[in-house]
Amino acid sequence: MPEGTLVFALGSIPVRDGELPLEPELVPAYVRARTALPVYSDLDMAVGHGAVGGYLNSGLETGRLQAAMARRILAGEAASAIPVVHDTPLALLFDNAELRRLGVDPRRLPEGSTLVNAPPSIFAREYRTQLFFIVVVVLLLVLVVAVLMVRGIMQAARQRALHHQATHDELTGLHNRSGLAGLLHALPQPGGEGEQVALVMLGLNRFKLVNDTHGHAFGDRVLVAVAERLRQRCGTREALVRFSGDAFVVMARVHGEDDLARLRGLCDALFQQPFLINGRRIPITAAFGMSTAPLQGLASERLLREADAAMYEAKRNRSTAVVAFDSAIHERAVRQFQIEASLPEAIARGEIEVYYQSIHDVRRGCIAGFEALARWRHPELGWIPPPEFVRAAVETGHIGALTQRILRSACEAFLAHLDAPCEPYLAVNVSVSDIYASDFPAQLAQTLSEAGMPPRRLVLEVTEDMLLGDQQHVAAALEQLHRQGVRIAIDDFGTGYSSMGYLSHYQVNLIKIDQSFVRRILDSAPDRKIVRAIVSMAGDLELGVVVEGVETAGQIELLRGLGCELLQGYAFSRPRPAAEWAAAGR
Repeated sequence: MPEGTLVFALGSIPVRDGELPLEPELVPAYVRARTALPVYSDLDMAVGHGAVGGYLNSGLETGRLQAAMARRILAGEAASAIPVVHDTPLALLFDNAELRRLGVDPRRLPEGSTLVNAPPSIFAREYRTQLFFIVVVVLLLVLVVAVLMVRGIMQAARQRALHHQATHDELTGLHNRSGLAGLLHALPQPGGEGEQVALVMLGLNRFKLVNDTHGHAFGDRVLVAVAERLRQRCGTREALVRFSGDAFVVMARVHGEDDLARLRGLCDALFQQPFLINGRRIPITAAFGMSTAPLQGLASERLLREADAAMYEAKRNRSTAVVAFDSAIHERAVRQFQIEASLPEAIARGEIEVYYQSIHDVRRGCIAGFEALARWRHPELGWIPPPEFVRAAVETGHIGALTQRILRSACEAFLAHLDAPCEPYLAVNVSVSDIYASDFPAQLAQTLSEAGMPPRRLVLEVTEDMLLGDQQHVAAALEQLHRQGVRIAIDDFGTGYSSMGYLSHYQVNLIKIDQSFVRRILDSAPDRKIVRAIVSMAGDLELGVVVEGVETAGQIELLRGLGCELLQGYAFSRPRPAAEWAAAGR
């Protein structure tokens, strides 16, 4: 048949006697198997068996209509009362497979069409309930997964925040001590022979004085400024750590002396410029200690311990250059540890003795006073130089107890000299921590009262740099001591930040010229001029002058010629136990 022909399969006739005709719904299938032309039928049952479809007689609807009539008749209704149905029920059916074969888009079918052999769809009506439950389950699963993902992200962020908090300093944002341990542990294996780790421990000098004079908030700003300076000057090759209160660490991998020299130069330049804090230029210095160790088999704790020991060695020597750790430093660190460990018990037991060194009035020819000096004979280390155990007392926080012990012992021993000619005074050194302690005046008054010591016979010696803090605070503290009748002397005058201003601002009674000027005075014209100027200035301000370190008769004569009357040194006496001076006086 020509192309474009439509085939209507309406029924079949047997070609041989005795054969049965095909069932009506099978006729389109028979025809379809033998032609590619579109096959149509008037029965809905033929759709899906080769017929394309269309408006077809619906056997299903016809059966339902007939069944409804039968029910009415069985119910007793007269057949004549049942309306005659003239129109055969139709169904709009199409075979999806045939439509696709013929290139017909199912979406162009009339509205209300039903597709047979349509591909399964989850959106089909019979699947709506299952689809609803599937969608609900999927949404719940998606929600659970989303919640778990968000929870995981939040937990991961919280863990990162906690880890950052645990390994970083809150004030400066640098790594803290725990963070340093992690950095050392995470160092990669050496890439070549001789590769080392260098650790520089830097401790700010006199930072406690900054806190005491300006307050802790100001001190925090100084620490933040130091951390920022470190960030600016150090590169990606260095790791920065705030190790403790005023101590920082710079860690770097080095490959030789050139890298070490570069690291030393970086440290030397860190504090050359002052810091601008709250509009004020604050000069800050630091002590640097360096230790190095091979990257292979690195012992982190030992590296830290050595850098710390080298830094304290720099502090003891008042050095601003980088001090490298060596065996001698280790020996001194062990000694320092022994001193610090023994010091509290030595103070409590009174093992630190009071010695006196006389101060002579060369004009009147008598002893004008005694300076109380602390001496300690350690049971294992022997005699320990005073600067060594005083520094240990300051660093360990025992300086207050040491001062009170020396004050009490010195005052009690001085009672034997109250009636001596020239009415000698007792001079006792006090630290900056003592001056700034709010309870120091009350403790001093109690000590003087209990010992029976007249306050006017006591002179407290302070160093020049002690007076450079908060002027209002210092003035108030010295004023309170002055009201108690105690006099104030400036010790080691001329070696610190000497200023005419504080001599007039604070209630100072005496100045002690440092022995460094006396040592060269016979041969040094500048030193003689300095001493003469100090004596002249003190006379104008009505201040007493004591010259320390006088060792020869020539120095005595020269100093007398310069107008110095109160002299102290080995030329007159060496320090002796206070009890010996009392016995000699009797």
